Amino acid sequence: MAAETARRRLGERRTSTAPLASWIDDWGRWLLRSYFTGSLACLCAFTLINFFTDVPGSRLMDALTASLFVPLAWILTSLALRLRRWRCGELTVTPVDPVTGPGWRGQLSQMRWLVATVLMFGLWPSAYFFANQLAGFREPVQFHFTVDQRIPMRTELSMVYVGIYWFFIFPLLYGRGRELFWPLLRAYGTIMAICATCFVLYPVEYPRAPLVVHHMGDWTLALVHGADPPTNCFPSSHCAVAIFAALGLRRIRPSAALAGFGVALGICVATVLTRQHYLIDTVAGMALGIGVYLYFLRPRLETRLAPAGAGRAPSQPPPP
Repeated sequence: MAAETARRRLGERRTSTAPLASWIDDWGRWLLRSYFTGSLACLCAFTLINFFTDVPGSRLMDALTASLFVPLAWILTSLALRLRRWRCGELTVTPVDPVTGPGWRGQLSQMRWLVATVLMFGLWPSAYFFANQLAGFREPVQFHFTVDQRIPMRTELSMVYVGIYWFFIFPLLYGRGRELFWPLLRAYGTIMAICATCFVLYPVEYPRAPLVVHHMGDWTLALVHGADPPTNCFPSSHCAVAIFAALGLRRIRPSAALAGFGVALGICVATVLTRQHYLIDTVAGMALGIGVYLYFLRPRLETRLAPAGAGRAPSQPPPP
């Protein structure tokens, strides 16, 4: 009991000394995590339903359910649990910087994770579509591999495919401290730069057959086709950021690693089965995501070995 009381008091002291900017960062990213998690859960549920029957209701209501109703319910549930932790003294807000600098720059530094999350959420799709416009100056090529023609098309998975726009940002939503902040941003920037360069210099096109809308999956894929031109294929930036996000989430939030890898692999499978990308695009994108993670975020060997030798007492010469 005494230990529990001391822990709660320590949490209260940490919370009370946190600057306002740290509170904004913590609660802002919590809100985005809740919203994105609810949206992903709804899209996965719709996908499972579409394998057996169409989602009941109008398409507009389906879209509102996935983008508003279910995420709102998820947020309210998460808020109740979060307030309960706060009342029990278990909710702590640790400042990013021990000392807040003067002026707006000091406050902004305490919100670096939230600001980076919002900027990256808009930057990656913008870079993707901007590269597509530049790629129009070159004639796109098409791959003609037999394996791609043998892969069945499952439009039901289109809702998992679009889930990348929520999932890729999850490492930033869970990030803490300063150690991984810049390596994470450099990794995202490297993936975007490599993919954009390939899209512009070597545009690859995957021709699409006309879609007949029968269920929610067809409708979602038709929206994707209307907004996303059939180029920007090699390598698949969807798969690159999905695999990188899963690996980064495993590093930053190990408890979410299994769910993260499940979502990432689902996105990669959906990328192929919705025929948005060739199989080689998907493999190249996954390899890019793994390579960037290993370069920027892999723990160093000496860091992993240090705890093993830290507890060893130095050897003493035998007594005479």
